[in-house]
Amino acid sequence: MRLSPSPVAHRCPAGVRFSVEHLTLNIWSPVMHLLKRCRSMPPLLAGLCCMFHAAVSAQEMSQEIQLVRGWNAVCFKISPGLPADDLFADWPVESVGVYDAAAFARTRQFDATGSSEGLPSRAVGVWHRQLPGDSEVFAIPANAVLLCFATDSFDTMIYGAPEALRYAWHPTGPEAVYNYIGFSVAPGATPSLTAYCSGLKLGALGAQVLYGQNPEAVGFGPVPPTTPVANGMVLAMTADKTVDWSGVFHVSPLHGVAFGSEATLQPLTIRNDAATVRRARISYLPGEAANAVDIPPRCDVLYRDVSGGATYTDWQTLSAHIEKSLQPGEVWKLTLALNREQFAAVAAGTRVGGLLRVEDVDGGSFFRTTVPLSAVSDGGAAGASAWPAGLWVADVKLDKVTQVVNHSKLVEAIPAGGNMTMRLPLHVDREGRMRLLQRVVVAGAANGDGTIATALYAGHATIPAEANQSMRISAVCLPVDQPVIAGEGTFGADARFGFAVGAHSAANPLRHALHPQHDGLAADFQTPAPLGDDFENYVSKVKPELFSIANTIHLTWDVLPAGAAPWSPEEKLQGKLSWDFDGLRREGTLRAQGRFTMRRVSPHPAVEGL
Repeated sequence: MRLSPSPVAHRCPAGVRFSVEHLTLNIWSPVMHLLKRCRSMPPLLAGLCCMFHAAVSAQEMSQEIQLVRGWNAVCFKISPGLPADDLFADWPVESVGVYDAAAFARTRQFDATGSSEGLPSRAVGVWHRQLPGDSEVFAIPANAVLLCFATDSFDTMIYGAPEALRYAWHPTGPEAVYNYIGFSVAPGATPSLTAYCSGLKLGALGAQVLYGQNPEAVGFGPVPPTTPVANGMVLAMTADKTVDWSGVFHVSPLHGVAFGSEATLQPLTIRNDAATVRRARISYLPGEAANAVDIPPRCDVLYRDVSGGATYTDWQTLSAHIEKSLQPGEVWKLTLALNREQFAAVAAGTRVGGLLRVEDVDGGSFFRTTVPLSAVSDGGAAGASAWPAGLWVADVKLDKVTQVVNHSKLVEAIPAGGNMTMRLPLHVDREGRMRLLQRVVVAGAANGDGTIATALYAGHATIPAEANQSMRISAVCLPVDQPVIAGEGTFGADARFGFAVGAHSAANPLRHALHPQHDGLAADFQTPAPLGDDFENYVSKVKPELFSIANTIHLTWDVLPAGAAPWSPEEKLQGKLSWDFDGLRREGTLRAQGRFTMRRVSPHPAVEGL
């Protein structure tokens, strides 16, 4: 069968129009089969397509589009920031079929029987130039495959937000759409189909037709597994079951790493979905734009590998690239950190960031995918949240008690009969000064937009009457008559807080109001009794009635990353705590020990009442 060389309007049963010229159909065409499937699929609504479009990102990536006269298959790696009508305005095409490669993963549901295959999902839409009312596509999602017939050659460069590659394989058959798979490899590389699909768990690796840029006709027929594939090529592939396999590396988050205007920590994970060991490389690259002045500046980012069991590892600068070998199924977990003090002189709302490119560098697949990394400057407000300034709350668990035998010999680390838990509010100002607070109130008034502007109040500070939202944090283990206890040392390394519970303090555990002789007098009720601070009093005939208790709280943080000062990404810290009591025992110091976990609950560098 041969169609006329002059342009004709080919109408499929669903009313889909394609302009074709010099098209030879030697055998049954998967292209027309794809279009005919539109009959049983509801339209892609505008809202649904817009949902597919990636959120506006600070970083974009370029992609060159080259069409030749005849059938073309284009694998989009980005989500263009243009409506379909504007995107295709200059393309020499009348209609474009859009296959959303990730639709099956995105919309899959389980049926009433709990089948893991899920329910059928739409994946195909068509854009029309002459029949806009019949168009089903309004925005192009990343990872989509575009099938179109071009009446002339065409070359253009487009820009948009990249996404991590996603394939969602669904069973194929005589009445099912093929899996249209676009290949994403390093430019110039030509791995075999088998090497690229290593790890894909299908009964048989089958490809029916190889698409690229075909002048006049499509070369139909089976594609051997040894066939080399190149970046941007598309295969119409079969599948015998549903499989979520997105290539050798599964990268998450899908839309990239977004710090926004407030966050300082974000995750990034890479899973090896290949059948063999692969070495993953992450490159941190500048964004791209048609005009160089429109490229957002790249910001400084730190990273930490959190894949292992170690609680703390060194933070390192995310430079040109980092690499790691991964076993099959192994996940490379990273935490990325952003020091917002670098934006102190950057105007609020300025977008910064870059591109994170993930590649298979030694596994033979040459797999490559890219996601954006973006952040927004807060215009200097970072000074108010400069690490470590703010209110930290430590949850402490004491589980050991050290008995002091004498001043030179200590029996260390004796397990206690149980655990004693307590809370310690700790404030750090911009100069690094530390204070333990017996009580602190976070209070403020709600604004018209629903947000609450809060401040910190400690000691005897008066909370404003208009503050209609408040939260009190207190430490029952600290004396109420000493609301503020100054510390010495360095936050994040080693700090000590000393205070005394006086003989006449209401917090003294050896004094209570109902004891008739707690008047500081000897047995004759006239002679002042000695205080108990001097242990020599215990050997005298007149025993002390009251005595003060000296306290020393010693915090030792776990090893922080090299270069943590003056900034560290951590909002959660942990370490060891010891609490020494002098005055409770004649033999000397009594020491309680345990561990603490500390979180920053407020970045306010100042406290009213201090």
